[in-house]
Amino acid sequence: MKRCTKCGELKPASEYNKKKSRLDCYCRECNKIRQREWYSANRTKKVAYSKARMKVIRKKVKVWIESIKQCRGCAVCDEGCAACLDFHHPGEKEFSICQRRDVSLARVMSEVAKCILLCANCHRKLHAGLMCLMPNILPLGCDGSTFG
Repeated sequence: MKRCTKCGELKPASEYNKKKSRLDCYCRECNKIRQREWYSANRTKKVAYSKARMKVIRKKVKVWIESIKQCRGCAVCDEGCAACLDFHHPGEKEFSICQRRDVSLARVMSEVAKCILLCANCHRKLHAGLMCLMPNILPLGCDGSTFG
């Protein structure tokens, strides 16, 4: 049993969040109230911080995707221009790489590992049924190389 420093009630340890190796000084209920009060008092600061952080993450993801495109090129015709390249998902996809808003770099990396890099022309031909991929063309994560 522990006494909450905010409400003064004696509560079991299960009613407190853990902070590293010890229990928090506020019970969960008081902590929830405290966090709501802090957020309402600092909302604009928190929103600005979150927007700035997402801008940095989006920039990292964009730079990483561009570097993959520049290093690899089309798996079929060897087109090397990054602006012409698409990520083809041969199987299930969690999300589209081009619509990656608010997605961490780690999640984008795991999604790209499932893809085959194709130029726009080869990608359209593949989806139109005008071309088939050779069995030796593997997704980016299956070719034994690492990227990151």
